Amino acid sequence: MDAYIQRDLVGEEPELRSCCGLEAVRTDGVDQLGEEVSGAVHRLPRPAVLLWAERGLMDEPQGLYDEQRLATAGLDPGLVRTRRVPGTNHYTVIVGDEGARVVAEQLLAAAGVAGPEGPRATPSR
Repeated sequence: MDAYIQRDLVGEEPELRSCCGLEAVRTDGVDQLGEEVSGAVHRLPRPAVLLWAERGLMDEPQGLYDEQRLATAGLDPGLVRTRRVPGTNHYTVIVGDEGARVVAEQLLAAAGVAGPEGPRATPSR
């Protein structure tokens, strides 16, 4: 992951961005962002929490998912919960500070070692 990010990341902090050209992403993405990606939410294991970035691959205002797209996806809210991760894009939803924190919280909660109040205390013996 680190090697990929180091190769793809350009700019100076705090204005880092992907080196991909927006037009190339749009052209190449048409095939991949069709039914394959939009249908991916229906192939999630159940129950699931879908964490989604509000901004897109090139940090554009529209990301892959938004409230309207998810509402029309026909997801059973009892089986798939959705959660927008504010201030994130395609990359920072996983590797940025806020995105990584939210992902870690969800993983810990799924493992039963943390909840909304934080990590569980380990009982002393």
